[in-house]
Amino acid sequence: MPGAPPGTAPGRAPLRHGRPGTEESPRATDETSLALQKRFAAAVPRLVVSKDIDSVRLDRVAGNSGTPKGFNDALAQIKAEASG
Repeated sequence: MPGAPPGTAPGRAPLRHGRPGTEESPRATDETSLALQKRFAAAVPRLVVSKDIDSVRLDRVAGNSGTPKGFNDALAQIKAEASG
């Protein structure tokens, strides 16, 4: 696709910072959870920005394995809604 970033398939847009899927919104109220969410939010952009959405699959991010599961689930839902 002309003008498409290298490594992306035609018709597939890469994730970009500031777009759905990369917005950070820590919502925890206790100090420990808030710190984990902030570390996760700070680490995610370098793992997803400019990546083909179909290649994004997070495992352990910033020492946390629970939050990436929620991210991956949300990403799967977004992809399903966008294709259907």
